[in-house]
Amino acid sequence: TGEVESVILPIADYEVLIEIAEMAEDVAAFDASIAANEERFPSALVDRLLEGVNPVRVFREHRKMTQRQLADAADLHQTTISQIETGERSGSVEVFLRLAKALGLDIEDLISRASDA
Repeated sequence: TGEVESVILPIADYEVLIEIAEMAEDVAAFDASIAANEERFPSALVDRLLEGVNPVRVFREHRKMTQRQLADAADLHQTTISQIETGERSGSVEVFLRLAKALGLDIEDLISRASDA
């Protein structure tokens, strides 16, 4: 039977190695994103989403659109946009599909974040 080689090292060194491995995974994911030409968003946008600001509002403002412009692009009423952004209305899957298309996003960008908020 073959012996298994092993190494003993301090826990602090082990933790550094784990951090390096995690950083390498992050770099690989970033490189894959660039290779796939995926859109990247500024940290201020991400911060607003993490703060719980409605994703429709965050992405609409990022695209420099008014509620009226988004409503026209999505073939919806402006009041629908307003109610979704304020949480007065949840919106159907069809509505979110229209919004995502008008904003140039995947529906998951709106729905997963909307359900998290």
